Amino acid sequence: MGIGFDQALGLTWREYDYYSIGYLRRVERDWDRSRHIIAGLFNSSGFAKKAMKPQEAYPLPMLDKKVAVAFVPMTKEKINEMLKHIN
Repeated sequence: MGIGFDQALGLTWREYDYYSIGYLRRVERDWDRSRHIIAGLFNSSGFAKKAMKPQEAYPLPMLDKKVAVAFVPMTKEKINEMLKHIN
């Protein structure tokens, strides 16, 4: 995720949740770039009768599904549940 050991020790659960969601989004954007290349190569080959959309090549749940709320922060109940497991 790009977090150093010393920095990870000082993170709160909420900050860690933000970092992990950001990391997953970066990974999916890399896959989005790859699937656009795959669809472009497939469409430019000349052998296909129908054009392929990038979403057909490889579905990505975080990018393809539209959500009413873009980001839901970690709830206090989730934080308390995580803290119960630590203590």
